[in-house]
Amino acid sequence: MSLFSKLMTILAVFLALLPSYIVLVQPVLMQAGDFLITFYPAGKLAQIGRIADIYTPANMTTFINAPFDKFTHELFPAIAKSYVAIYMYSPLIALFFAPFSLLQAQASLILWQSINIAAAVYCAALFARPNLKEKIQDLSVIFLFCPIFHTLLIGQLGIFFGLLPLTVAYKLLLQQKEFLAGLVLGTLYMKPQFLPCALLVCGALFFIKRPKATLGLLCGMVAMALLTVALTGSDMLVAFWQSIKMSDTCYSCAGYRPASTIITCLPAVILQFFDFNAREGVKIYAYGAAALIGLGALFYCVQMWRKLPHQQATALTFLIGLFVLPLVVPHFLFYDLCGLAMMAFMINTNVFEPAVSAKLHPLRRALWCICNLYYVGFSFFPVILLGPWYPLILVILLAVLLVLILRVQNQKQTLTGDP
Repeated sequence: MSLFSKLMTILAVFLALLPSYIVLVQPVLMQAGDFLITFYPAGKLAQIGRIADIYTPANMTTFINAPFDKFTHELFPAIAKSYVAIYMYSPLIALFFAPFSLLQAQASLILWQSINIAAAVYCAALFARPNLKEKIQDLSVIFLFCPIFHTLLIGQLGIFFGLLPLTVAYKLLLQQKEFLAGLVLGTLYMKPQFLPCALLVCGALFFIKRPKATLGLLCGMVAMALLTVALTGSDMLVAFWQSIKMSDTCYSCAGYRPASTIITCLPAVILQFFDFNAREGVKIYAYGAAALIGLGALFYCVQMWRKLPHQQATALTFLIGLFVLPLVVPHFLFYDLCGLAMMAFMINTNVFEPAVSAKLHPLRRALWCICNLYYVGFSFFPVILLGPWYPLILVILLAVLLVLILRVQNQKQTLTGDP
């Protein structure tokens, strides 16, 4: 292993452990992280029998001073009074974190970070190369991706409830276990931001008359919904979907003002260019354009599945699905880009031919550099002064990478004369 590789491995270990160290030395600062202002209070409410308070009551049209907002501020007085605590996830997530709330807040967050580190290592291990030196590199590269670091730091869900099921489903689909792959993708019900990728994968298979993955996806999502009803009641299921609809106001109401630098999805970035009063009218066009992009991606993937071998079509469909997410999902934030770490798993295996893989490696490095520099920018520099132009640049660069990935495969087909 070269000196550079050794240094990168050491850096990866450091970045994997750094979030837990920050929790220990900056406990008050970490109260502003998503885990302690969202998942820990939700788990606490579920644990004390007040799970209904995680959602805003039907007679309220704002998250401000809702029961969950008040409870969170009572639990963590150091949180700025201007901050609005919002819970927009499944009731199952609140139940999942109920045991965590039995621990002290710092210990609870460190435990969750440790679980996510283990999940990330497992994802990488599924596709790591057999040689020991290469295996170490494959296991460590994921922690050099700043969306992974950011997810660990604030205690978000993207690794355990997003990257993990996506990776397992990808592995199963490579083995042509399509129903099981769809079933696993159905668990993305817990992290809906990644569902469009699942819909793209299963939809492409469905339209080439391979419906098993779609059936598995539907069964998985229905199972999640039925489990929600069984454990919390049908009212909580309805409240969950109402909260998702209501969460859209976070991007169009002046009372919330989310940090524009972490909004890394085309529909929401477009809205940031308009005054709050005009955003409701712009939504239909921004979201409509996003829907057209999604349909275009589906059409492309259907055609691709009819031309390419199974493994290549599987990998490219997942890649397209992941890169399309920031172009089509209305609520997609920087830490959700952790799913793009799957690109490392795909190109380090023998799924692609050597010529294609050789061209994809520089694109993976470009992805790492783009996302990491973006994170350094909004963490240490006043890039917020650039307004929505800063995240727009990131979204455009991700779109360019998607086009380049498709060109690599198309060039290979042209050179070999494949149909």
